[in-house]
Order: sequence, then structure tokens, then C-alpha cells
Amino acid sequence: MREKHTVFFEPPDTAVWRFAGDISEAEMRELTSLEKSFIAGRPYLLKLVDLSRIGSVSAGARKAGAEKVHDVPVLGVAVFGAHFAIRVLADLVVRAGSFIRRIDTVPTRYFATEAEARAWLAERRAVIATENQS
Repeated sequence: MREKHTVFFEPPDTAVWRFAGDISEAEMRELTSLEKSFIAGRPYLLKLVDLSRIGSVSAGARKAGAEKVHDVPVLGVAVFGAHFAIRVLADLVVRAGSFIRRIDTVPTRYFATEAEARAWLAERRAVIATENQS
């Protein structure tokens, strides 16, 4: 049985994306639509992205991943488990999305492990909380 790509929400502010195998445009659109359904109305979003089991990413999936699908600002993306070629591809999608949406580039960092990625998101959360107190 083929594992599926997933996206789910972890309170208070994190969308967790896990990819397994090749991803098509239709699958990416389904995942982004699902993300949109559970983050509406939130003040901001952080993303944790597991690329440790990703396969190939179709051109349509890359395009869909760069499109604006919601109005919640993404204030940090922590990616883990990505080999070099996938890191380059992921970085291009993030930059393209920022350009298309005419926003500053989203702070994005790459990590070897999920624990390191979660630690960085906790740091981002603390910075965001401090900025919102000002």
C-alpha cells in the first residue's frame, strides 16, 4: 500500500506537511486546499515540512505550491530530511511564491532532523510573540 502525502494542523500555529513518494499537481492542490480549511482566521502560520520520503515533484505541483491559496501570513518554514536537489527545488518554490504574492521571502531553514526543525520553529514563535507585544 502506497503511503500518502498529508497535511494537518498542530495548535497553536503550525501546519505539518509530510510527503511520501512522487507528488502531482492535483495532490498538491488537494493538500493546499486542506491547509486552507484549517487555518482560516488565524493571525499567522508556521510550517513544518518533512521531505525525507519525497519522490519527484511535477512541474504542476511546483507551480501549485507557489500559488497564493490563503491570506494567513506564513512567518516561518522549517524543512527537514531533504537531500540537496530537493532543497534547491524547495527553495525555488518558496522564492517563486514570494515573488508571485509580492511579499518578502518567508524565513525558511533546512534541517537534518525533525527535532532541529521544531526547535527553530519554537524560536520563531518566541520572536513573533515578542514582536506582537510591541
